[in-house]
Amino acid sequence: MPYGSYNIKAFHDENGNNKLDTNFWGIPTESYGFSNNADGQFGPPPFSKTTFTINAPELVIEIDNDMGKVLHCLAYYGRVQSGLL
Repeated sequence: MPYGSYNIKAFHDENGNNKLDTNFWGIPTESYGFSNNADGQFGPPPFSKTTFTINAPELVIEIDNDMGKVLHCLAYYGRVQSGLL
């Protein structure tokens, strides 16, 4: 990936329907998280709280989600890999 500022939002699509499921009030029912482990109050966190900088050939980012799992992202030499820990 080119050096610069980035943001990550991620969710675990537990039922495979390619969307973040929510309940009647719009609260997510599947686990999710944002870079910098940013939290929102009544919606997603502000863009400024989730921004991070890639300025090296390799960067590891861990995102704690609301269900106690960690999403592990590795950005290196123009590629990104991710997975749940």
